Amino acid sequence: MEDQELLDIPKLKWLPWIGKNYINQNLKTLIVGESHYGVDNEERLSELDSIETTRECIIDMGVENNAYGVKFYQNIHSLLVGKKQFDTEEFWSRVSLVNFIQKTMKTSGTRPEYLDFHNSAGTIFKLLTKLDPDYCLMCGVSSINALRNTINESQFKEIDFQQYEKIGSIYPRIMTIQSEGGKIIKLIFIQHPSHHFSYNNWGDFLRQHESNFIRQFNNL
Repeated sequence: MEDQELLDIPKLKWLPWIGKNYINQNLKTLIVGESHYGVDNEERLSELDSIETTRECIIDMGVENNAYGVKFYQNIHSLLVGKKQFDTEEFWSRVSLVNFIQKTMKTSGTRPEYLDFHNSAGTIFKLLTKLDPDYCLMCGVSSINALRNTINESQFKEIDFQQYEKIGSIYPRIMTIQSEGGKIIKLIFIQHPSHHFSYNNWGDFLRQHESNFIRQFNNL
């Protein structure tokens, strides 16, 4: 896929990460984060304005495994792969990643509001038509209402929504949507994998309810 196709999407601030082998996967996985966060520092905020920011973060903190105190990438690794020693480059070659909110949060403590999710939902639906995933791992549950409230304005329709027993303080949900062409996509909403994230408990949930999804990472 050419970047120009993605740049035509309204309100897209950052190009998504698209692994070099993503398109060849039997089950294509799109990881959907929340946003990019600054540190209330003008230089850092300026750096985050680059359209390549998401891709640069994946190389640095995902592939090269540099944490800088950020738990997100390591928790994603532990959740989906389930072991400490594996080929991170191969993992990230198989998946794509985009942040839901297409604006920078000024500090790591800044919480996005409903309107932030609402304003970006249309962009996410447009990305789904381009990236054509089978599964979206939704990192955080705060986007649910915005997606459900705006889906009628997209090329998709909701065909199923399930809520499960709490894990910690979060109810897992799985939302199934269908494109105009009949493509089925499952959106799996989990706790945001930052601090205080139990990848063992959430991994058990995925193995119980979406075993095909998580099984594709077993051979890493």
